[in-house]
Amino acid sequence: MASTLAPLAALLLLLATAAAAAGSCPDREAKADFDQTAFMGTWYMQKVVQTPGYANTKCNHLKASLGENDEITLNIMYYNTTSSKDTHVVATLRKADAAAADAKYTYYREGVFSHDKTSFKIVNTDYTGYAVVSFCDLQRDLNTVFLLTRKRSPAEDEMKAAEAALPADLTYVTQDQADCPEHDH
Repeated sequence: MASTLAPLAALLLLLATAAAAAGSCPDREAKADFDQTAFMGTWYMQKVVQTPGYANTKCNHLKASLGENDEITLNIMYYNTTSSKDTHVVATLRKADAAAADAKYTYYREGVFSHDKTSFKIVNTDYTGYAVVSFCDLQRDLNTVFLLTRKRSPAEDEMKAAEAALPADLTYVTQDQADCPEHDH
């Protein structure tokens, strides 16, 4: 009897471990000593770990601006290739720990991401050329990393420097930034 229960116990332990792992975001470190003011401005998405939300989009970019209480407002624009329409959404980043100097935030978008389980971390940035962002929402099973640059079409050497900052354990797709309109946010 004991020999019959051992495989069952091992299977239950394996399932419990897998369930616990599935219920957490990757442990990517947020940039320490983050300078919010230097991060403000326009950013263009160049690479992304493909998730359904980015599959039919192009011209993804955002404008970050400082809001009240150290919040960051993101005006996000992209072209939806399925509907053939420009889309504009507004999101708010709130410090995960108000006393911390790191770049760890909670992402809020009215009616869509309105809980404390959506993680938005700026993992790496040089502020003037690139930023690497980790985005994870457990309720929607979203987990991605994207590369932002200050230029819509960076030079090859600038792009290589930016790509070097990406986590190497993931597979990225290039976001289409060709023939995109310039927007006033």
